[in-house]
Amino acid sequence: MQRLLGPLTVLFSTMALSSCAESPTPPGDPSDEVRSPRSIAVDSGSDPEVDAVHEALKRANTRLSAMGAGVRIGQAEWITLAESGHIGKTVFFSNRGNKQLAFDFVPGDSRRGGRNNILYLVDQSDGDAVGGLSNAQTEAAIDRAVASWNGVACSDIPIEKAADTGVDPDVVDFFVGSGELGVINLGPVVTVDIVHAGFLGSAFFDALTPGCVPGSAERPCGSVFILGIAFTDGFVDANGNFTDLNHDGKFDVSFREIYYNNADPDANGVTIPWRIDAFPDVESVALHEFGHGLSQGHFGEAFVTADNDKIHFSPLAVMNAGGVEVRQELLGTDIAGHCGIWGDWPNN
Repeated sequence: MQRLLGPLTVLFSTMALSSCAESPTPPGDPSDEVRSPRSIAVDSGSDPEVDAVHEALKRANTRLSAMGAGVRIGQAEWITLAESGHIGKTVFFSNRGNKQLAFDFVPGDSRRGGRNNILYLVDQSDGDAVGGLSNAQTEAAIDRAVASWNGVACSDIPIEKAADTGVDPDVVDFFVGSGELGVINLGPVVTVDIVHAGFLGSAFFDALTPGCVPGSAERPCGSVFILGIAFTDGFVDANGNFTDLNHDGKFDVSFREIYYNNADPDANGVTIPWRIDAFPDVESVALHEFGHGLSQGHFGEAFVTADNDKIHFSPLAVMNAGGVEVRQELLGTDIAGHCGIWGDWPNN
């Protein structure tokens, strides 16, 4: 069974909605909600999906600690299809303070080889996508998305592409049982800052939701509702605490990994094909996810007009928590958020 997505399918992402990336909203704050005359999304209180992902990745951090690795998973953000009935969220992995976590790269960080540029890599071993897309097509779409961020005029940060040498660059998939352990980012020096880790099957996404039940609305499997997910790994000190080397109030990013759902079929027997220039569009999703890779959160709110069921966003942005169409160009709010983070790089 193949389900084609109509133009009003909504792509939802992390519900950490705020007006600027530098001031993340505390989980549970009213501005965490996507407000609507109808119930679109609320990210507050206990959530079985969040709890399951948290437990799966907490176990991954335990294994990283046992290995003596100098990094831990700090947060995970996933995007979903609205018609799945589930909403994208952010999962945090630290009990420090009020959990207002934010992670950012440190200029000239010796743990990243002293780089002032940002290196990204596209894992070519998992680039073929459901819907008949080849690695060449998906990689080109990702490269176009990166070029859009690299072209923002206020920032001189060099975003450069690292070659895929064939050595496995992925870390998180290993800890959820879906791949080999890529060691290039486990030190002593991180090699690549942002890894587009490819299109993985249902086993990876279902493993993020242990105890899920196929066909269940209460305990759905990850392959059903997660479209893509980004992980932030942060540097830790000898006691396993996230570091803030430059005292900017943000934890230090070691690297980020982005995975795309290639379930064929998902746990409920449904296949959702990826597309180029049609929703769900690889470039549009990659543009949003690479924004997370560059430390951006979300902007604005989404709401439904009750009389016509139309979905609106205010303000409209690539980094909205959701989208209803192909969007391959950054809008003003996206650019402002990027400039707020990277405008003074590497002096900030």
